Amino acid sequence: TSYKLLKAFGHKITDISPALTALTVNDKAFKDLKGLRVKGNCALYSGRKLLKEEYGEIQFTENAISGIPVLNISHFANDKKNLYVLIDVCNEFSVNDLTKHFKECRYKSPTLRTEEILSGIIPQKLAYFVMKTSEIKENTLASKLTEKNIESLVFTLKQLEFKIDGVRDFDYSQVTKGGASGNDFYTKTLMSEKQDGLFACGEILNVNGDCGGYNLHFAWTSGRLAGASAV
Repeated sequence: TSYKLLKAFGHKITDISPALTALTVNDKAFKDLKGLRVKGNCALYSGRKLLKEEYGEIQFTENAISGIPVLNISHFANDKKNLYVLIDVCNEFSVNDLTKHFKECRYKSPTLRTEEILSGIIPQKLAYFVMKTSEIKENTLASKLTEKNIESLVFTLKQLEFKIDGVRDFDYSQVTKGGASGNDFYTKTLMSEKQDGLFACGEILNVNGDCGGYNLHFAWTSGRLAGASAV
């Protein structure tokens, strides 16, 4: 209703879409990660183009990836094709560090199972998922790990990939991306430049920010400014 009113007065409304929301994944195997939380770097791609990346605690639900870093990159996913995320679940370790660790385990701890080695680095639930993705059978001893196995494990730990098929809708989003262009409002009063006595504030304007209270701060500040100016 508000957008229709603004349009009637000649305001430009940019496309609206959910922002600060989870990225959905359509993969049966993904359900094995439900309830898991892990710190890492999450990079969103459209084809080969990097759209945005963030570091922080990543959360896995039955069919979506969430957590602050994911919410912050979610609005870059709207209307994009060939979306996927690459998650580095071992951000504190380099490729060389991990490779060296697995190779040392082959000789220093040959009877350790691969899942036991991984569980010392990442949560056990994720360890089994990484092994499955790397095509390494459960209970594989460290002594049996080949160079190819180690390369695959390290690659998966540093670039765990999930195809993204969309974003959660407005019912699950924290804010709205898009809205009335701020160029059509006086910055000192938030009154419309097209219609005297018409004011706008908060999410109806094309303003949205990352997690951290920025959106709430804008809503309160712009609301106070518009209200005071309208008196």
